[in-house]
Amino acid sequence: MAHHEQGQPGGRLAQFKALVGNRSYVALWVGQTVSWVGNSFHRISLFFLLMEGVAEQNQHLPLLFLMLVHASAHLLVGPFAGVFVDRWSRKTVMIFSDLARAALVLMLPFVPGHAWLYALSFLVTVASLFFEPARHSSLPNVVSDKELFLANSFLATSESCAELVGLVAGGILVKTLGYRFAFFFDSFTFLVSAVAISLMTFHTVAVSERRPWQEEAARVVTDLRKGLLYAHGRVDIRALFGVYFFMAVALGSINYLLAAFAKSGLGMGPEAYAAMSGGIVAGYIVGSVVVAMSGSGQNRIAMIGLGLFGMGAGTVIMAGAHLLPVAVVGGFIGGLFNPVYYVASRTYLQESVPNEVLGRIFSLQFLVFQVGYLASVGLSALCLPWLGLRAWIVLSGVALALVGVLAPRAGVLGQLRRGELVIQA
Repeated sequence: MAHHEQGQPGGRLAQFKALVGNRSYVALWVGQTVSWVGNSFHRISLFFLLMEGVAEQNQHLPLLFLMLVHASAHLLVGPFAGVFVDRWSRKTVMIFSDLARAALVLMLPFVPGHAWLYALSFLVTVASLFFEPARHSSLPNVVSDKELFLANSFLATSESCAELVGLVAGGILVKTLGYRFAFFFDSFTFLVSAVAISLMTFHTVAVSERRPWQEEAARVVTDLRKGLLYAHGRVDIRALFGVYFFMAVALGSINYLLAAFAKSGLGMGPEAYAAMSGGIVAGYIVGSVVVAMSGSGQNRIAMIGLGLFGMGAGTVIMAGAHLLPVAVVGGFIGGLFNPVYYVASRTYLQESVPNEVLGRIFSLQFLVFQVGYLASVGLSALCLPWLGLRAWIVLSGVALALVGVLAPRAGVLGQLRRGELVIQA
């Protein structure tokens, strides 16, 4: 397990200089920053395209179905994606995933009907299921252990800035130039990301010798089983996965329903969705800077709990608002605490899990999120007709805040936070 260095200003400055001078890290940062801008365009376009022509009282249905499509991709493909990420060159996986996403997104403006939009979204998610574990698990191969916390913080800050730019620009450009432009731009950003990643230099897993497909399939199943057994054998990972599940149940549907809330809750359109999402991202930017400046010596478990509580509180304020400025402030508060959770969670896994199984652990983490999202879809579908959209989001925020308060104070996570339990990788 990596040692947590105490966050001295000089140490952070030296780490930042090392990151800036690290060509592979800079290439990853440039590619992802551009891609994150395009993703914001994509999200706005897809959400509002799916709601076109749907009665106001049913506008949550196509968004929940899209969430179901994404979750299904994770359930069917996610566990196996991590196995291949740990067996293949992570650089190659990221490049081919970006090229696949570029081609698929480019097709979105030309397909007829919602069924094709859902099908292509499914395939884009599958490609992302290979890309994201490869990206997260490759970071320890690109930067040193002592730079991981700052490297994650800087990527989180950059993601927020890029998303904010994408949301602000996307809310305007989608309304003026149409959905097709947004999908074209997103496709282009995936190509930029692929080129940037091709400039990275690092080595992870040696390419295994070719074997008959039956033997390869058996080895994949064996590797998947090993990843599952490793996660099951680590009490801290089991406890964190439980937190991830409850977080996904509470928060999952909100990511998709916020567009419907902009229309039915505030009586506005893409500009309101972009403003609320922009508030969340602006808070994320400020929070990321604060986390980076706090140094890497902070207690990871305490940070996860604080982050979840703040996200839940901000969600309650946002959903309870009847005026857009108040909703934006609530989003800002929720976003402010998001990187507190995100950076601590990612860094904890990168520090404590052996690199040779890290891809599988991140894939399993994404899988746990998606199982929680499926539960969130079911609960949303049951509760929305009689609770209403606003009340459902408020209750979800309350539940998320409760998870943040209780999880780091009970059981294994409580012992870890208090230093009563030490986990050996």
